[in-house]
Amino acid sequence: MFEADDLISFHFVMERLRDSAFFAEPYFELVQIIPAVEDGFRYFENTAA
Repeated sequence: MFEADDLISFHFVMERLRDSAFFAEPYFELVQIIPAVEDGFRYFENTAA
């Protein structure tokens, strides 16, 4: 479970996890992804270092 002060911070954590071995390796089966920020991946890629 995650808790964040704002939605963008939470979204950035999820984006970083998606790019990590935590999700990239077959440790878990992702059954469903429910996006929370429209086009959030674009915002993440343009602002996160």
